[in-house]
Amino acid sequence: MKICRNISYEDFDITEETGWKLCYDWGRLRKVLRKIGIGINIFIAFSSVILVTTVFREYKGINMVLSVGVAIFIFLFILTPIHEILHLIPMARFKFDDKCHILIGKGTVSAFYAGEISKKQNIVSLITPLLILGLIILVNIIFLSGIGQFCMIVVLILHIGGSYSDIYMFFYINKNFSSRTIFYGNRYRVE
Repeated sequence: MKICRNISYEDFDITEETGWKLCYDWGRLRKVLRKIGIGINIFIAFSSVILVTTVFREYKGINMVLSVGVAIFIFLFILTPIHEILHLIPMARFKFDDKCHILIGKGTVSAFYAGEISKKQNIVSLITPLLILGLIILVNIIFLSGIGQFCMIVVLILHIGGSYSDIYMFFYINKNFSSRTIFYGNRYRVE
């Protein structure tokens, strides 16, 4: 596995001249994702207010602030890198090699597989982190209590909120591409 700053599709001969097309218009997709993101943020705020005023009303002040801070730290520095690595598992067919890349940009971390993958591999890779990490977080919620449970609930809300683009792309790719489609990053061709 490699850690990189950026990837150039031309380095892999993935160009329109070689038959590859762009999967989506990033400008239009960004507008759609921004609208979904606003909805997710409203949901997170609403859920947080409900949790704090009902289920966890006995936790006040510093405990609440500290647990939210811990949850944000867990989400940003532990869950996000693991989430991106989990995207690579179905793409790489359970073996990490030189085709697996973690891209680190300004405030972002993302996975990139430098190889061809099927539509099935693509949609499985999009949903894998949400399911696996969601299940692990849910188990923690079940077995923890008090402020630890509250912290894990906040982590779960952040995790679901942070996975919205993966969820959207799961449905987008499933709906708009045939099973004969081969993907390479955000490029595709039909066999």
